[in-house]
Amino acid sequence: VWVLTTNAPITIDVTSLTGVEVRDATGRVPLILSASGGKPTVTTGCSAPSLYETTTNKVNYYGLNFDDTTTESAFWNVTMPDNYDGGVVYAVLKWAPVAGSAAQGVIWGVKARALNDDDALDSAFGSEVTVTDTWLAVQDFQSTAETAAITIGGSPAGGSYVALNVRRIPTDAADTLTGDARLLSVRIEYAINRVSV
Repeated sequence: VWVLTTNAPITIDVTSLTGVEVRDATGRVPLILSASGGKPTVTTGCSAPSLYETTTNKVNYYGLNFDDTTTESAFWNVTMPDNYDGGVVYAVLKWAPVAGSAAQGVIWGVKARALNDDDALDSAFGSEVTVTDTWLAVQDFQSTAETAAITIGGSPAGGSYVALNVRRIPTDAADTLTGDARLLSVRIEYAINRVSV
């Protein structure tokens, strides 16, 4: 049994210990944003979250539909957990093609802004990061690769109110998916600076 009596940061070399399981070498934890919790932006928004059911097995799920000709956006507003370290975050988008064919692809863009006490609500987002995913099959569940690091605008910290914006960018030549892209959820991963929340 180890008893730690210091508040100072400590470093433990787990490679020299036996019986220790490292569950997440990245030191990151997930925050899941569902399609049912997302909303279309006032300006050029995607469809409102709708309930869908598969034909044969009656699997029910919520989705946000994004057009194949107009760039459309959705937003989530979340308060970050207290253990968020204030650094960059990463995103993985779960989606399904409503139409399309082989070799076609979709481009998703993600950006965010942190708001703290006395910040103006009308503040600039951090730089948008994009990720491309290739069509697999109509109504297939698809998961993008993890995005590059997303820098949240403002002064992000544990407890910050964060406005997150996700859009599909069919105006980019690399977005070739013919038909709607249905967003199911967004997985945000952030680094922590303490164990407790």
